[in-house]
Amino acid sequence: MCGGHSRGHFGHHMPMDIPFPMPVEERKSSPIDVLNERLARGEITVEEYQRMRSVLDDQYRTKHSPHIRKPTTA
Repeated sequence: MCGGHSRGHFGHHMPMDIPFPMPVEERKSSPIDVLNERLARGEITVEEYQRMRSVLDDQYRTKHSPHIRKPTTA
């Protein structure tokens, strides 16, 4: 038996200086996550979602791949 020691499953104490992961509601959401949540809650329409998503996609594309351009429709 353990003899009354309060050790974990592997016989180690849990270090107190290691933070636990943040709860989901405290994690930083990406703009796409926020947009998806707003659509799911019914705060915006599908048309608004598509327009905003297009803006975010353009911003991402410009920031991460400035040499790639969005195709134009003639």
